[in-house]
Amino acid sequence: AIDMEIAGHDLDQMSLAAAKIKSKLSTYDGLFDISDTYSGGKREMKIRLKPNGRSLGLTQADLGRQVRQAYYGEEIQRIQRERDEVKVMLRYPLADRKTLTALSNLRVRTPNGVEAPLEEVASIELGQGYPTIKRSDRARIINVQTSADKVVANIPLIENDLDTKFIPILRDEFPRLRFSFVGEKKEQEESDSGLAQAGGICLFVIYGLLAIPFRSYLQPFLIMSVIPFGLIGAVFGHYLFGLPLSQLSHFGLVALTGVVINDSLVLVHYVNQRAKETNIYEATRLAGMARFRAILLTSLTTFVGLLPILFERSLQAQFLKPMAIAIGFGVLFATFITLLMVPCLYLVLEDLKNFCAKGFKWIGFSPRNSDRLENLEKVKG
Repeated sequence: AIDMEIAGHDLDQMSLAAAKIKSKLSTYDGLFDISDTYSGGKREMKIRLKPNGRSLGLTQADLGRQVRQAYYGEEIQRIQRERDEVKVMLRYPLADRKTLTALSNLRVRTPNGVEAPLEEVASIELGQGYPTIKRSDRARIINVQTSADKVVANIPLIENDLDTKFIPILRDEFPRLRFSFVGEKKEQEESDSGLAQAGGICLFVIYGLLAIPFRSYLQPFLIMSVIPFGLIGAVFGHYLFGLPLSQLSHFGLVALTGVVINDSLVLVHYVNQRAKETNIYEATRLAGMARFRAILLTSLTTFVGLLPILFERSLQAQFLKPMAIAIGFGVLFATFITLLMVPCLYLVLEDLKNFCAKGFKWIGFSPRNSDRLENLEKVKG
């Protein structure tokens, strides 16, 4: 559920930072199986060349090669036996290879042909190797991972608390280390970034599709003004069901932008039709009366159709529930806003257009639609 990445070059500092992160994660309810990837591997012997060995012309590669030849062996020839090839390896006897005593008696041959005891030219110490070595951007990384009971633990709140309060303290204490969230959070951030771009393109396409038939640059904004209120309804629905906004919720919000404008589209289109026959105030009043039933039934049928998903308790339905909540409650909340706010905004838009027309006329510039606006004023008068 939570995966934090520590990147740097000092493994001791990284291990200490990982221990502090694990200690902090253990204080949150609902988190379990807290672990890190800094787990030791098998025991190993670390052989390092001494200055005495370097003075004899030895290198670390020469040292490693001769020790390997002693225990693993060196292929000296291959013997053909029927269809198979048999490798002939030269190395220590099996009894010597099973103990480390033979290593202390090993003689290392220098480039001059002189043999020197291994202990004289190299230091030997026991240690622990690494099963895996992970790197990111040419730096060693350690991952601190944990599982979570999502019924008890609120993962977004925990991640936000770590990001705003705990990680800044770690950055001050370990300035040479980098701390970042990976796993689900990183994937969600990348997906949200792509979703935001797709949402912007979606709004632009919706605006274009509305502007062409209405032959107006302003009325599409009037129709799309209900979208923010649909988002408010979606957030309220998540609060009502006690669910956090998840990735599927964001998908539902993007889908909601195309569904929630249907009611305002019907209302504005009817106002435009009746405005040709009567004044604008009467047209908006008649539109609210004539389209009330159609708008209300359209939204209610959409919401009722999503109710089986909202109250389904199976595991499969839990993945779709955030999307259904976003669409259902967004449409339901935006319906009442549409019936109240869109007619008012329509009248405000017409008043602004009249005001702008009078302003242009006062400065001596007569817009193309000034005659139409004057006719509307006469009708209202």
